Amino acid sequence: MEQDRLEQQIALVQHQLNALCDNSPVLVSVREMLAELTQSIAHLEDRSQHYQDLFEFAPDAYLVTDGQGQILTLNQAAARLLDRSPNILMGQSFGGLLTADTNYLFRKMLSALEQGAVSQTQEVCLRHPDCCVLLSGSAQRQADRVVQLRWLLHDIRDRKSIEQQLQQRVEQGELIGQIARRIRLSLNPQEILSSAVDEVRQFLQTDRVVVYRLAADGANDRCRISQWCMAVRFGGGA
Repeated sequence: MEQDRLEQQIALVQHQLNALCDNSPVLVSVREMLAELTQSIAHLEDRSQHYQDLFEFAPDAYLVTDGQGQILTLNQAAARLLDRSPNILMGQSFGGLLTADTNYLFRKMLSALEQGAVSQTQEVCLRHPDCCVLLSGSAQRQADRVVQLRWLLHDIRDRKSIEQQLQQRVEQGELIGQIARRIRLSLNPQEILSSAVDEVRQFLQTDRVVVYRLAADGANDRCRISQWCMAVRFGGGA
């Protein structure tokens, strides 16, 4: 709105100058200055649109809030991550989109930024969709007062999945190690099997684990099996 009003005023002054005198050197100089000013405004508008496009179409999720966490604007990546239309999200409290425990963390981030912190980063969880993001925020200030807060939301679902897989592998390795140590403590097959069953049951958090051996079936060549197998039963059934 301010730029439109300024352009209208410049156009009016140019018209008045042209009407007064086209041959006056002073007025010609003023008219040239106004033309340069008009070009500068157009250049600034182009740059503003360029930066707006960079924000809007950035691959990372960005949003801007006021000092209380109310969403002022967001880009397309943020709308996709939050799984809502930008028109619906505008004006909402970002903290209201978080789970209760991480909303508390978000409020602490707001307070820290208000009190002068340069930036804040926390892992927070969304209510919908059910996922966690790494939230980083920084403040834009004028006269030591927070004008806007800028937030970067990094989807960490893939990282969480990898961490879970690695944790499972570590736990599986610990299980194998525990079973191996139990085996070394006894030469009794029944004690070894009991120990293995107990360790596996605790690892899988099941009611029971059954270890059994399938005998070879001489009647069918395709079923000639002579190995130890493990079957896991969940629940309390027999």
